[in-house]
Amino acid sequence: GLSEEDVNMILEDLDQTLGSLKDLLELHKKLKKELDKIELRYRIGELTEEEYQAAKQKVERQMQLY
Repeated sequence: GLSEEDVNMILEDLDQTLGSLKDLLELHKKLKKELDKIELRYRIGELTEEEYQAAKQKVERQMQLY
C-alpha cells in the first residue's frame, strides 16, 4: 500500500488539478458568452460582418490557447 504521506501528496495533486480544470471551465464559459454576445451584436446590426469575423476569430484563438 501507499504511505499516508504518498496519499496526501496524491490528494494535493488531485485538488490542484481539479482547481485548474474548474478555472479552465469558467474561462471557457466566459469566452463562449463573449462569442454569443458578439453574434448578437452582429445580428442586430451593431457590428459589420468584418468586425464580427475579426472579434469572433480573436475569441476563438483565445479558446484554442486554453
